[in-house]
Amino acid sequence: MEILGKWTSGDEEVAREDLLKLAEVIQRHQAVPEVVNKRGRAVRLLGQKEANMQMAWGAGMFVLAATIVADWIKKTRD
Repeated sequence: MEILGKWTSGDEEVAREDLLKLAEVIQRHQAVPEVVNKRGRAVRLLGQKEANMQMAWGAGMFVLAATIVADWIKKTRD
């Protein structure tokens, strides 16, 4: 959500960089963490024994953000 917020507020380059960092986190964990801290680590929420991984919601948000950024990159290259 933070990436999309940066994107819609006009901070496209920072949003793109953050998206790439998130992609690295996903690749490292081989899953989509529900919450990631500034250091790129999966966060364990209060009451959980371990970080919640492979969340469909988080994966969907990543795909949405990646699609928006990819479309923007394509348009700026044309």
